[in-house]
Amino acid sequence: GRRPLQMISNAMMELSNLGFKLEEIGSGVNKHITYNIEGWDSLGDIHIKRRFREFYLFKEVLFKRYPGLYIPPIPPKKKNGNKNPDFVHERMFFLNQFIQTIAKTLYLSKTPELQVFIRPQGKCEDCLRNLERTNTDKVIKHYKRHVRYNN
Repeated sequence: GRRPLQMISNAMMELSNLGFKLEEIGSGVNKHITYNIEGWDSLGDIHIKRRFREFYLFKEVLFKRYPGLYIPPIPPKKKNGNKNPDFVHERMFFLNQFIQTIAKTLYLSKTPELQVFIRPQGKCEDCLRNLERTNTDKVIKHYKRHVRYNN
């Protein structure tokens, strides 16, 4: 069976996006870059590899499920030249900023979506697409618990 998702403690999370790797799968058109993310949180060590499209989907999921909250940006999609070493290094820098901002932002670090991104029960993209539906009551409850605001 599936184990229930556990929330991570913001004070106990450190993530780093370290390095990149060009994986060659099949012919030349199937090559893709994976970004290695390493770190730890209250549930243990994190050693994962994610493709850009998984980062992109993760950001889109956060954006749709938490309307009105700041979601850090990621670099735009790029069809041509996306395996150029200079481009990959620049993209990696901005993906690292994205992940670090999420880890340090209370209302983002406490989401089940982050747990699905770093500890999916299967393929990351499938798990993100198949998250339990949310509703206004759940979103408001999350906002009340994790969003700080000044009166």
